[in-house]
Amino acid sequence: MASPDVGSKDDRLEFVRLENLERCFRSLREDGASTVADLAVATGLSRPTITDRLQDLVVLGLASEVERVVRRGQSSGRPASRFALNPRAGFVIGVELGKHQVRILVADMTSRVRMRYVFASDHRQSVGERMQSLVALVADIRARHDDLGPLWGIGAAVPGSLSPDGLMTRSPIFAEWAGQNVADVFAAAFDVPVTLQNDLNAAALAEHRHGAAIDASDVVLVLVWHQITAGIVIDGVVHAGKRSLAGEISQLKSSAHAELLERWPSMPEFLATVAAAESGDAHAHAEIEEFAHIAGEQIATMLVAIDPDVVVLYGPAAASELVAGLVTDAVYAAVMPPAETPVVRAQLGEDAAVTGVLIAALESVGRRFFGVAAEPIYRLAEANA
Repeated sequence: MASPDVGSKDDRLEFVRLENLERCFRSLREDGASTVADLAVATGLSRPTITDRLQDLVVLGLASEVERVVRRGQSSGRPASRFALNPRAGFVIGVELGKHQVRILVADMTSRVRMRYVFASDHRQSVGERMQSLVALVADIRARHDDLGPLWGIGAAVPGSLSPDGLMTRSPIFAEWAGQNVADVFAAAFDVPVTLQNDLNAAALAEHRHGAAIDASDVVLVLVWHQITAGIVIDGVVHAGKRSLAGEISQLKSSAHAELLERWPSMPEFLATVAAAESGDAHAHAEIEEFAHIAGEQIATMLVAIDPDVVVLYGPAAASELVAGLVTDAVYAAVMPPAETPVVRAQLGEDAAVTGVLIAALESVGRRFFGVAAEPIYRLAEANA
């Protein structure tokens, strides 16, 4: 990565130190236990620099010396030391607080997902009751994984429009939070730093780093519905806008279609119509075509406004090949001349938002160790991989 403007000579030297520290950490994460010679080949750094940075990682608790290596043909001399990331270096928890479910992922400092949890929740509970339940769940999971070391941070994905400082301006699910600073709510509930994100922005980050848009720079992830809302990634970074309105097409009065809302007040009713259309019901198929035309025109608005590398269709409706195909056709038909932007379906399903906010939390922890030299995280590993 290019060195930023870090000011004085001392600042520049510190940046170089942190950059080299991160390169050694990343090499151990990707390649496993390594000698100084192995790391020199992998990182291009000098052996004295690697030796110093390995000691820094040991002091930070991120790495430890493991068994020594006796090279083939070696008859004398001290075997080479090998270093690996400390299995008790700590862990991070990602949480998605949804209407009917709480999804939780646990990842260690090697960016390896150790466990996935899904808990049913009662949407009739107050926000305060939901937070009390979440605190209890996190405490239980924290205890279950104390063999991983300290909990370094939590990522939380929530539905609603969030300002950069955490103020919730609008939430379709948790109306009680409107006008409240949700970042303060989470900070008061937990004793570790919390990285807070809108759920669609988190899903967009996940599909960009780990899913359908892994090779793209600019991504628009749209929740397929008759009032489109989108998460946006530009130059690999989530873009929410100055007032967190980026992608909020659903807030335009012109996007409201009362007749569709009356026909399909929620997703289950719509999916029932989709199932009927897929079974050959001509009337249901015509209704889905009407839906696709409206959704496609709204998505096309995002396409020409952002001009992304790829548009990702997201949500339960997008899981249907029929819906995805009709919406994609409608997007292309709405642009003149027809757009060449790929329109693809999301790959991560219901885990997208919690995966994205887990990545964001891991990167936040990385910045605490490596400062501005911390690198983005691409692709998580699975514990059994």
